[in-house]
Amino acid sequence: MKIQVTNTDKRNWIICIEMKKGKGDSEEEIICQLKGTQCFIAYCRAIGQAFWQQSEFLRPEAYEYRFVSIRNIGINKKTTRIPPLTGTHDRPERMLKISAPHHLQFRQLTGAI
Repeated sequence: MKIQVTNTDKRNWIICIEMKKGKGDSEEEIICQLKGTQCFIAYCRAIGQAFWQQSEFLRPEAYEYRFVSIRNIGINKKTTRIPPLTGTHDRPERMLKISAPHHLQFRQLTGAI
C-alpha cells in the first residue's frame, strides 16, 4: 500500500495505490486493501485532531480520493500505454488498473489529464 497526499493550488488529493508484483491477488482482495487505506487515513485524521488539535487535518471534504491498482511491477520494462480513463476512480470498486507501468505521471493517477 502506498498513500500519496498532495495539496495543490487547485485541488487536494489522496491517492491510494496498491502495488502487486504478479497476478496472485484477486480484484476483491485488492478492493479490500484499498478500503483499508481509507480506514488508515481516518485513523491518521483522528491522530491529527486528538493529539495536535488540528480540526482541519485531512478533512474529507477537502480531499479528492483516487484509487489505483498497479500490477506486474517486477517484469522487464517495455513500452506500455495506459488506456484512456473511463469514469472517475474515486472508490475502491472503481480503481484505475495499470499493468506493467513504464512511466507514470501524477496527472494520470488523479485523472486530471
